[in-house]
Order: sequence, then C-alpha cells, then structure tokens
Amino acid sequence: MRSSKGQIGTDEARLLDSLIVALPENIFWLAANGAVAIRFLGGHFRATDFVDMDYSGPYSDLFAAFPPASPAQALFIVPQQHIIALDSGTQLLTSVSHAATASGSNSDVQTQLSNWILQDGQWFPQTMTRVEGGRQTLQFSITSFQVKTASSVAVFQN
Repeated sequence: MRSSKGQIGTDEARLLDSLIVALPENIFWLAANGAVAIRFLGGHFRATDFVDMDYSGPYSDLFAAFPPASPAQALFIVPQQHIIALDSGTQLLTSVSHAATASGSNSDVQTQLSNWILQDGQWFPQTMTRVEGGRQTLQFSITSFQVKTASSVAVFQN
C-alpha cells in the first residue's frame, strides 16, 4: 500500500486496516450498500467456554462479513472473511476479527471497540485496540470530540 509520500509503514497499514474495516460506520455502510455480504452466525455467545452457572456476561451476537466479488469494491476492505461481534445487550459493535498471514505464519487479528459513550443521541467508541496473535499492537484513544446537530438535507440541494 502506498501514500502520496511513498510506501506506508507496518504501523500505518495496521491502523488503516483497523479503521477501514472496524469502524461501525464503515462496516454497516459496506453492508447496507452491498459492498460486503453479511450472514448471521448466531447469538448470545460468551467469551469463555468455561461452564459457570453464575456467568453474567458479556454475551455477543456474531456475524460473518464476506469480501465482495468485484475487484473495484475490494479496495474498501481487507479481502477476506471477517467476524463481527455485537454486544447482545446493547447491540454496540465490540470487535471485528480476521485471520492474517504474515511471514508464513497465521495469526488472529482482532480490532476491539470499547468505552462507548453516548453524546447527543449517538454512540461512539472511545478506544480501538488492535490485537494480533494475542498481543496488542495498536491502541487508538479518543480523548475529546464534539458532535454537532445534523444539518437539513436542504443544505445540500441546489
């Protein structure tokens, strides 16, 4: 992958991969516009297989996102299947995962979204963490932001 300044580095590629695929706006936009196919895998999964009668959560609903067949649309996502996890209670996006091959070995890559806050009726994740092969490789934290009220559609019309 290249930028206007030449080849991008590994950390920049990781950041782009996580931002392009895992931001809620992007994954749902891709699904709504037919750029990816989405299949419901099941609901109310828990993070551990340990049988505990007192388990109180969290639970996740899982979806699979499949890459597009069109090479033109493939520019928008990493061209492989991704697993999307939504919190079963809040329905907020908690993670987007895929398998990656680097230097001849496979590893799981997961972008986790956490510390969701509600501002002006919209939910935003404050933290995005990228974990590769069980090791954190990147963390993106939002320390402040401002939400403005939506403009009328008439603003964009001639």
